[in-house]
Amino acid sequence: MAKQQHTEEWASVSEISKLSGCPDAAIRRMRLKNIIETQWDGHKFLYRRSDVPKIREVFFDPEKRSKAAKSWDHSKSKKRKEAEKTLAVCPRCGKKHLSSRTWIGRGTPRFYCNDCQKSIEGRSSAWQNMAVF
Repeated sequence: MAKQQHTEEWASVSEISKLSGCPDAAIRRMRLKNIIETQWDGHKFLYRRSDVPKIREVFFDPEKRSKAAKSWDHSKSKKRKEAEKTLAVCPRCGKKHLSSRTWIGRGTPRFYCNDCQKSIEGRSSAWQNMAVF
């Protein structure tokens, strides 16, 4: 809807990239740092054509580029979530323990505790090494 109203004023990232001589990724980073103004079109971001000189200035001037990089807030960047500790019950000994595996099922998960897991691993390797006649 906004694109139809302001076709001369707004452009896609690829058009702005061609006009400014900067890679698409640099322009997207500038959008994330709020250096340039953007508008959501419903399925993609549109960039103001009048921001092309500002994009060139920030991208090609090393001092301004480093200031822009320092202004990035790393706390908002997407990081991989660590697995939450889940309270589990060992099916062999019945001991309750914390497991770092995720559980989406119902009830209490049944994961072997470290002690039972080690003893089971030792036995299974012994059975594998034995010849069966």
